[in-house]
Amino acid sequence: MTERNKFSPEQEKWLQALESGEWKQCRRKLDDGNGGHCCLGVALKVVPGIERDSDAPETLDSSTARDVLHLLDGAGEIQGERWGGNIAYLTTANDEGKTFAEIAAFIRANPPQVFTNFDVPEGN
Repeated sequence: MTERNKFSPEQEKWLQALESGEWKQCRRKLDDGNGGHCCLGVALKVVPGIERDSDAPETLDSSTARDVLHLLDGAGEIQGERWGGNIAYLTTANDEGKTFAEIAAFIRANPPQVFTNFDVPEGN
């Protein structure tokens, strides 16, 4: 069972991969066929049990994204305060030019907005 308010091993593995600088970034695709990945495409590669959505192949399967990574959905929905006032999904942040390091920093600073295993602080 995943602990509340603590990054799971799978979440840490994904965040560390985003922070590593070892992954080539692409936009609008989980992977571009040339070694590039979006932020969720990195999760698909490094976290066992994450699957691609068979009906929408450029997103993660929402049930595996929720069960394994505790994401809100397969597009990396951001709940509550939006990132920069308008970004509501990690995929949008990726496609609008946020780097993997910036995405990982946002997630580390705001885990309740991205993961279901974190409680929203009182007053928010």
